Amino acid sequence: MNVAMSTATEQVHIDNGSDELAAASRLTRDRSRALLEALLPRMGGLDAEVRRLRTACEPWAADDQPAAGADEEWVKFTKKWRYGAEQRRAIKAELDALLEA
Repeated sequence: MNVAMSTATEQVHIDNGSDELAAASRLTRDRSRALLEALLPRMGGLDAEVRRLRTACEPWAADDQPAAGADEEWVKFTKKWRYGAEQRRAIKAELDALLEA
């Protein structure tokens, strides 16, 4: 899901002091968010998928131990891209905002 990847990438660029790259990732995130906001009420199953991704971003007990009940496929995704706690927190915040909208 592009909103997750761009959010995580923005965090990496911020941590590395790359303001220009962070701004580009933020723009991608904002565009992805706009698409999701438009599609969530129209696409059956999209809301459930966003919620499954969110479960993989709940705080982990340790770097290799996701929260109980976390969606296995999305946990694999976060591990594949080596998202750390800060990136997962940022993704979760984005998803929370989308789901509340």
